[in-house]
Amino acid sequence: MHSLAVRFWRSRLYLFGGVVLLVWTVELAWRYRWAVAVAGVVAGAVAGARWCLRRW
Repeated sequence: MHSLAVRFWRSRLYLFGGVVLLVWTVELAWRYRWAVAVAGVVAGAVAGARWCLRRW
């Protein structure tokens, strides 16, 4: 069983690590926003084509 202090600092470490990963993800998405936009357009086209073919 871990002490209260160990659990407290471990939870803070996980929280800090999560915030850092979130910031890095947002920065990468902003830096490569053109790739994110292209992937969104491709995914939308595929979803639209599947929807049309399913109705047809």
